[in-house]
Amino acid sequence: MTKIAYCIDSLWNAAGMERILTLKANQFCSIYNITFIIRDQNGKKPYYTLSNQIKLIDMKAKTPLEYKRGLTILLQKELFDIVISTGGWEFYFLYKINDPSKKIFEFHFSFYISKVWFDTANRGLSAKIKAYIQTVRRAIIARHYDQVVVLTTADANRWKWFCKNVVVIPNPLTISTNKISNCETKQAIAVGRLNREKGFDYLIEAWNLVHCQYPDWILKIYGEGDMRPLLQSQINRYGLQQSVFLKGNVSNIIDKYLKSSIFILSSRTEGFGLVVTEAEACGLPIVAFDLSEIHDIIKDKKNGYLVKEKANVEHLAQAVCKLICNKNLRKEFGANSIDIAKQFEIEIVLEAWKNLFKRLTNFP
Repeated sequence: MTKIAYCIDSLWNAAGMERILTLKANQFCSIYNITFIIRDQNGKKPYYTLSNQIKLIDMKAKTPLEYKRGLTILLQKELFDIVISTGGWEFYFLYKINDPSKKIFEFHFSFYISKVWFDTANRGLSAKIKAYIQTVRRAIIARHYDQVVVLTTADANRWKWFCKNVVVIPNPLTISTNKISNCETKQAIAVGRLNREKGFDYLIEAWNLVHCQYPDWILKIYGEGDMRPLLQSQINRYGLQQSVFLKGNVSNIIDKYLKSSIFILSSRTEGFGLVVTEAEACGLPIVAFDLSEIHDIIKDKKNGYLVKEKANVEHLAQAVCKLICNKNLRKEFGANSIDIAKQFEIEIVLEAWKNLFKRLTNFP
Protein backbone atom coordinates (compact mmCIF):
# COMPACT_ATOMS: atom_id res chain seq x y z
CA MET A 1 0.00 0.00 0.00
CA THR A 2 1.36 3.42 -0.99
CA LYS A 3 2.62 5.38 2.02
CA ILE A 4 1.70 9.07 2.02
CA ALA A 5 2.60 11.66 4.66
CA TYR A 6 1.16 15.17 5.05
CA CYS A 7 3.33 17.72 6.88
CA ILE A 8 1.35 20.43 8.64
CA ASP A 9 1.99 22.86 11.50
CA SER A 10 -1.05 21.70 13.51
CA LEU A 11 -4.51 20.19 13.18
CA TRP A 12 -6.33 21.97 16.00
CA ASN A 13 -7.41 24.97 13.88
CA ALA A 14 -10.98 25.11 12.58
CA ALA A 15 -9.72 26.43 9.24
CA GLY A 16 -10.23 25.58 5.59
CA MET A 17 -6.90 23.89 4.93
CA GLU A 18 -7.23 21.64 7.97
CA ARG A 19 -10.78 20.79 6.96
CA ILE A 20 -9.81 19.86 3.40
CA LEU A 21 -6.76 17.79 4.40
CA THR A 22 -8.81 15.91 6.99
CA LEU A 23 -11.55 15.22 4.45
CA LYS A 24 -9.11 13.92 1.84
CA ALA A 25 -7.18 11.82 4.35
CA ASN A 26 -10.39 10.18 5.60
CA GLN A 27 -11.28 9.28 2.01
CA PHE A 28 -7.79 8.08 1.10
CA CYS A 29 -7.00 5.97 4.16
CA SER A 30 -8.88 2.95 2.78
CA ILE A 31 -6.54 2.77 -0.24
CA TYR A 32 -3.34 4.45 1.03
CA ASN A 33 -1.35 4.34 4.23
CA ILE A 34 -1.86 7.92 5.50
CA THR A 35 0.21 9.72 8.14
CA PHE A 36 0.00 13.29 9.42
CA ILE A 37 3.35 14.67 10.55
CA ILE A 38 2.46 17.58 12.82
CA ARG A 39 5.09 20.17 13.73
CA ASP A 40 3.54 20.95 17.13
CA GLN A 41 -0.01 20.11 18.16
CA ASN A 42 0.44 21.87 21.52
CA GLY A 43 -1.26 19.01 23.31
CA LYS A 44 -4.60 19.70 21.61
CA LYS A 45 -6.91 17.30 19.80
CA PRO A 46 -7.51 17.69 16.05
CA TYR A 47 -10.52 19.93 15.44
CA TYR A 48 -11.94 17.73 12.68
CA THR A 49 -12.58 14.02 13.17
CA LEU A 50 -9.95 11.70 11.73
CA SER A 51 -10.30 8.01 10.88
CA ASN A 52 -8.54 5.70 13.33
CA GLN A 53 -6.73 4.27 10.29
CA ILE A 54 -4.74 7.51 10.03
CA LYS A 55 -1.49 7.80 11.97
CA LEU A 56 -0.60 11.05 13.76
CA ILE A 57 3.00 11.92 14.61
CA ASP A 58 3.46 15.05 16.73
CA MET A 59 7.04 16.26 16.32
CA LYS A 60 6.63 18.84 19.14
CA ALA A 61 9.22 20.98 17.37
CA LYS A 62 9.73 24.47 18.75
CA THR A 63 12.37 25.62 16.23
CA PRO A 64 12.97 25.06 12.50
CA LEU A 65 16.28 23.30 13.22
CA GLU A 66 14.64 20.92 15.69
CA TYR A 67 11.91 20.20 13.15
CA LYS A 68 14.40 19.60 10.34
CA ARG A 69 16.46 17.15 12.39
CA GLY A 70 13.42 15.23 13.59
CA LEU A 71 11.77 15.12 10.18
CA THR A 72 14.97 13.92 8.48
CA ILE A 73 15.30 11.01 10.92
CA LEU A 74 11.61 10.15 10.56
CA LEU A 75 11.54 10.16 6.74
CA GLN A 76 14.70 8.09 6.46
CA LYS A 77 13.18 5.57 8.86
CA GLU A 78 9.59 5.37 7.55
CA LEU A 79 10.45 5.46 3.81
CA PHE A 80 7.24 7.11 2.63
CA ASP A 81 6.43 7.00 -1.07
CA ILE A 82 5.05 10.56 -1.11
CA VAL A 83 5.55 13.41 1.37
CA ILE A 84 3.43 16.54 1.05
CA SER A 85 4.36 19.97 2.40
CA THR A 86 1.49 22.35 3.14
CA GLY A 87 3.75 25.39 3.34
CA GLY A 88 4.90 25.35 6.95
CA TRP A 89 8.48 25.35 8.23
CA GLU A 90 9.13 22.07 6.44
CA PHE A 91 8.63 23.71 3.05
CA TYR A 92 12.07 25.34 3.24
CA PHE A 93 14.00 22.10 3.75
CA LEU A 94 11.78 19.09 2.95
CA TYR A 95 13.00 18.85 -0.66
CA LYS A 96 16.60 18.61 0.60
CA ILE A 97 16.00 15.54 2.78
CA ASN A 98 17.71 12.48 1.31
CA ASP A 99 14.99 9.85 1.34
CA PRO A 100 13.26 7.98 -1.50
CA SER A 101 9.93 9.82 -1.33
CA LYS A 102 8.50 12.09 -4.01
CA LYS A 103 7.91 15.59 -2.64
CA ILE A 104 4.73 17.59 -3.30
CA PHE A 105 4.11 21.19 -2.29
CA GLU A 106 0.35 21.69 -1.77
CA PHE A 107 -0.43 25.41 -1.35
CA HIS A 108 -3.84 26.46 -0.03
CA PHE A 109 -3.33 30.22 -0.27
CA SER A 110 -3.14 32.86 -2.95
CA PHE A 111 0.21 33.36 -4.68
CA TYR A 112 0.17 36.90 -3.27
CA ILE A 113 -0.81 35.95 0.28
CA SER A 114 2.36 37.52 1.72
CA LYS A 115 0.95 40.95 0.88
CA VAL A 116 -1.77 40.29 3.44
CA TRP A 117 0.51 38.60 5.96
CA PHE A 118 2.84 41.61 5.92
CA ASP A 119 -0.11 44.05 5.81
CA THR A 120 1.46 45.96 2.93
CA ALA A 121 -1.54 48.27 2.62
CA ASN A 122 -0.81 49.85 5.99
CA ARG A 123 2.88 49.34 6.71
CA GLY A 124 4.58 51.07 3.83
CA LEU A 125 7.49 50.27 1.56
CA SER A 126 9.45 47.98 3.90
CA ALA A 127 6.47 45.65 4.25
CA LYS A 128 6.00 45.58 0.48
CA ILE A 129 9.65 44.65 -0.01
CA LYS A 130 9.45 41.88 2.60
CA ALA A 131 6.28 40.51 1.01
CA TYR A 132 7.88 40.54 -2.45
CA ILE A 133 11.01 38.78 -1.22
CA GLN A 134 8.99 36.09 0.57
CA THR A 135 6.76 35.55 -2.48
CA VAL A 136 9.69 35.17 -4.89
CA ARG A 137 11.67 33.01 -2.46
CA ARG A 138 8.70 30.67 -2.05
CA ALA A 139 8.27 30.35 -5.81
CA ILE A 140 11.97 29.67 -6.42
CA ILE A 141 12.11 27.00 -3.70
CA ALA A 142 8.99 25.37 -5.15
CA ARG A 143 11.00 24.56 -8.30
CA HIS A 144 12.78 21.84 -6.33
CA TYR A 145 9.60 19.89 -5.57
CA ASP A 146 8.46 17.06 -7.79
CA GLN A 147 5.05 18.71 -8.05
CA VAL A 148 3.42 21.97 -6.97
CA VAL A 149 -0.35 21.77 -6.51
CA VAL A 150 -2.42 24.97 -6.39
CA LEU A 151 -6.15 25.52 -6.23
CA THR A 152 -7.02 27.80 -9.15
CA THR A 153 -6.10 28.47 -12.75
CA ALA A 154 -5.28 32.12 -12.02
CA ASP A 155 -2.83 31.14 -9.31
CA ALA A 156 -1.22 28.46 -11.47
CA ASN A 157 -0.48 31.06 -14.13
CA ARG A 158 1.39 33.16 -11.56
CA TRP A 159 3.39 30.21 -10.23
CA LYS A 160 4.39 29.33 -13.80
CA TRP A 161 6.36 32.57 -14.03
CA PHE A 162 8.88 30.86 -11.75
CA CYS A 163 8.39 27.11 -12.04
CA LYS A 164 6.85 24.73 -14.56
CA ASN A 165 5.99 21.84 -12.22
CA VAL A 166 2.54 23.24 -11.40
CA VAL A 167 -0.88 21.60 -11.64
CA VAL A 168 -4.34 22.73 -10.55
CA ILE A 169 -6.42 20.52 -8.29
CA PRO A 170 -9.26 22.48 -6.66
CA ASN A 171 -10.64 21.89 -3.21
CA PRO A 172 -13.51 19.40 -3.09
CA LEU A 173 -16.94 20.19 -1.76
CA THR A 174 -16.93 19.46 1.94
CA ILE A 175 -20.69 19.16 2.30
CA SER A 176 -23.42 17.05 0.77
CA THR A 177 -27.09 17.99 0.85
CA ASN A 178 -30.25 17.25 -1.08
CA LYS A 179 -31.86 20.44 0.21
CA ILE A 180 -31.49 23.95 -1.18
CA SER A 181 -32.31 27.40 0.14
CA ASN A 182 -35.55 28.97 -1.05
CA CYS A 183 -33.76 32.34 -0.98
CA GLU A 184 -36.76 33.92 0.70
CA THR A 185 -35.47 34.69 4.18
CA LYS A 186 -34.28 38.22 4.95
CA GLN A 187 -30.87 36.98 5.93
CA ALA A 188 -27.37 37.10 4.42
CA ILE A 189 -24.50 34.91 5.53
CA ALA A 190 -20.70 35.07 5.56
CA VAL A 191 -18.32 32.35 6.74
CA GLY A 192 -14.60 32.34 7.50
CA ARG A 193 -11.87 32.97 10.03
CA LEU A 194 -12.12 36.36 11.68
CA ASN A 195 -8.79 37.64 10.43
CA ARG A 196 -7.63 40.46 8.19
CA GLU A 197 -7.41 38.23 5.13
CA LYS A 198 -11.17 37.59 5.12
CA GLY A 199 -12.09 41.28 5.07
CA PHE A 200 -15.04 41.20 7.45
CA ASP A 201 -14.24 44.81 8.36
CA TYR A 202 -15.16 45.68 4.76
CA LEU A 203 -18.32 43.62 5.03
CA ILE A 204 -19.55 45.31 8.20
CA GLU A 205 -18.87 48.72 6.67
CA ALA A 206 -20.83 47.69 3.55
CA TRP A 207 -23.66 46.25 5.62
CA ASN A 208 -24.03 49.58 7.38
CA LEU A 209 -25.02 50.98 3.98
CA VAL A 210 -27.30 48.01 3.26
CA HIS A 211 -28.99 48.47 6.63
CA CYS A 212 -29.93 52.05 5.77
CA GLN A 213 -32.02 50.79 2.83
CA TYR A 214 -33.17 47.43 4.17
CA PRO A 215 -33.25 47.57 7.99
CA ASP A 216 -35.34 44.37 8.15
CA TRP A 217 -32.48 42.26 6.73
CA ILE A 218 -29.82 40.73 8.96
CA LEU A 219 -26.26 39.45 8.43
CA LYS A 220 -24.82 36.46 10.28
CA ILE A 221 -21.06 35.85 10.24
CA TYR A 222 -19.80 32.38 11.20
CA GLY A 223 -16.22 31.77 12.29
CA GLU A 224 -13.71 32.68 14.98
CA GLY A 225 -10.42 34.54 15.02
CA ASP A 226 -8.23 37.24 16.47
CA MET A 227 -10.25 40.08 14.97
CA ARG A 228 -13.46 39.27 16.80
CA PRO A 229 -13.12 42.09 19.39
CA LEU A 230 -12.33 44.65 16.67
CA LEU A 231 -15.24 43.50 14.51
CA GLN A 232 -17.66 43.58 17.44
CA SER A 233 -16.45 47.09 18.25
CA GLN A 234 -17.10 48.09 14.64
CA ILE A 235 -20.61 46.63 14.83
CA ASN A 236 -21.26 48.58 18.02
CA ARG A 237 -19.86 51.79 16.56
CA TYR A 238 -22.31 51.61 13.63
CA GLY A 239 -25.19 50.66 15.93
CA LEU A 240 -25.71 47.35 14.09
CA GLN A 241 -26.10 45.12 17.15
CA GLN A 242 -29.55 43.99 15.97
CA SER A 243 -28.51 43.60 12.34
CA VAL A 244 -25.03 41.97 12.30
CA PHE A 245 -24.24 38.95 14.45
CA LEU A 246 -20.90 37.18 15.04
CA LYS A 247 -22.02 33.57 15.54
CA GLY A 248 -18.70 31.77 16.07
CA ASN A 249 -17.92 28.27 14.83
CA VAL A 250 -20.77 25.83 14.34
CA SER A 251 -20.92 22.15 13.39
CA ASN A 252 -24.15 22.41 11.37
CA ILE A 253 -23.11 25.02 8.80
CA ILE A 254 -25.34 23.46 6.11
CA ASP A 255 -28.40 24.41 8.12
CA LYS A 256 -27.14 27.99 8.31
CA TYR A 257 -26.68 28.21 4.54
CA LEU A 258 -30.16 26.81 3.95
CA LYS A 259 -31.72 29.46 6.20
CA SER A 260 -29.99 32.27 4.28
CA SER A 261 -30.72 33.99 0.96
CA ILE A 262 -27.39 35.59 -0.01
CA PHE A 263 -23.76 34.62 0.58
CA ILE A 264 -21.18 37.41 0.78
CA LEU A 265 -17.40 37.02 0.37
CA SER A 266 -15.50 40.16 1.34
CA SER A 267 -11.97 38.68 1.37
CA ARG A 268 -8.87 40.70 0.55
CA THR A 269 -7.40 37.51 -0.91
CA GLU A 270 -8.43 33.87 -1.32
CA GLY A 271 -6.64 30.67 -2.15
CA PHE A 272 -9.81 29.08 -3.46
CA GLY A 273 -12.98 30.06 -1.62
CA LEU A 274 -14.10 26.78 -0.07
CA VAL A 275 -17.04 28.38 1.69
CA VAL A 276 -18.25 29.76 -1.64
CA THR A 277 -18.66 26.27 -3.13
CA GLU A 278 -20.45 25.18 0.05
CA ALA A 279 -22.90 28.08 -0.28
CA GLU A 280 -23.34 27.31 -3.98
CA ALA A 281 -24.17 23.67 -3.24
CA CYS A 282 -26.97 24.97 -1.00
CA GLY A 283 -28.35 27.13 -3.81
CA LEU A 284 -27.25 30.58 -2.69
CA PRO A 285 -26.41 33.54 -4.95
CA ILE A 286 -22.98 35.03 -4.27
CA VAL A 287 -21.65 38.57 -3.88
CA ALA A 288 -17.87 38.95 -3.73
CA PHE A 289 -14.98 41.24 -4.49
CA ASP A 290 -13.51 40.43 -7.90
CA LEU A 291 -10.50 38.30 -6.97
CA SER A 292 -8.94 36.39 -9.85
CA GLU A 293 -8.57 33.34 -7.59
CA ILE A 294 -12.36 32.88 -7.44
CA HIS A 295 -13.11 33.17 -11.16
CA ASP A 296 -13.27 29.36 -11.36
CA ILE A 297 -16.14 29.26 -8.87
CA ILE A 298 -18.09 32.53 -9.31
CA LYS A 299 -19.43 33.67 -12.68
CA ASP A 300 -20.38 37.35 -12.74
CA LYS A 301 -24.08 37.95 -13.44
CA LYS A 302 -24.66 34.20 -13.73
CA ASN A 303 -24.63 33.02 -10.13
CA GLY A 304 -23.81 36.30 -8.43
CA TYR A 305 -21.99 39.60 -8.65
CA LEU A 306 -18.24 40.21 -8.71
CA VAL A 307 -17.51 43.70 -7.42
CA LYS A 308 -14.81 45.03 -9.75
CA GLU A 309 -13.21 47.53 -7.38
CA LYS A 310 -11.65 45.55 -4.56
CA ALA A 311 -12.30 47.10 -1.14
CA ASN A 312 -15.04 49.37 -2.55
CA VAL A 313 -17.64 48.88 0.16
CA GLU A 314 -20.19 51.11 -1.55
CA HIS A 315 -20.19 48.89 -4.64
CA LEU A 316 -20.30 45.79 -2.45
CA ALA A 317 -23.37 47.16 -0.71
CA GLN A 318 -24.99 48.04 -4.03
CA ALA A 319 -24.51 44.48 -5.31
CA VAL A 320 -26.08 43.06 -2.16
CA CYS A 321 -29.02 45.46 -2.49
CA LYS A 322 -29.60 44.35 -6.11
CA LEU A 323 -30.23 40.83 -4.81
CA ILE A 324 -32.23 41.92 -1.77
CA CYS A 325 -34.74 43.78 -3.92
CA ASN A 326 -35.16 40.98 -6.49
CA LYS A 327 -36.26 37.61 -5.11
CA ASN A 328 -36.55 36.03 -8.57
CA LEU A 329 -32.97 37.00 -9.40
CA ARG A 330 -31.79 35.45 -6.13
CA LYS A 331 -33.49 32.20 -7.07
CA GLU A 332 -32.11 32.28 -10.64
CA PHE A 333 -28.54 32.89 -9.47
CA GLY A 334 -28.98 30.26 -6.75
CA ALA A 335 -30.00 27.63 -9.29
CA ASN A 336 -26.92 28.43 -11.36
CA SER A 337 -24.76 28.13 -8.24
CA ILE A 338 -25.83 24.52 -7.82
CA ASP A 339 -24.64 23.68 -11.34
CA ILE A 340 -21.26 25.35 -10.76
CA ALA A 341 -20.75 23.53 -7.45
CA LYS A 342 -21.11 20.14 -9.16
CA GLN A 343 -17.67 20.62 -10.77
CA PHE A 344 -16.11 20.28 -7.32
CA GLU A 345 -17.79 17.11 -6.11
CA ILE A 346 -15.38 15.10 -4.03
CA GLU A 347 -15.20 12.09 -6.36
CA ILE A 348 -13.92 14.27 -9.20
CA VAL A 349 -11.25 15.96 -7.06
CA LEU A 350 -10.06 12.74 -5.41
CA GLU A 351 -9.63 11.13 -8.82
CA ALA A 352 -7.32 13.96 -9.85
CA TRP A 353 -5.19 13.35 -6.75
CA LYS A 354 -5.10 9.60 -7.36
CA ASN A 355 -3.88 10.16 -10.91
CA LEU A 356 -1.15 12.48 -9.62
CA PHE A 357 0.02 9.93 -7.05
CA LYS A 358 0.11 7.22 -9.70
CA ARG A 359 2.12 9.38 -12.07
CA LEU A 360 4.71 10.28 -9.43
CA THR A 361 5.19 6.79 -8.02
CA ASN A 362 4.49 4.65 -11.10
CA PHE A 363 2.36 2.49 -8.81
CA PRO A 364 -0.96 1.10 -10.12
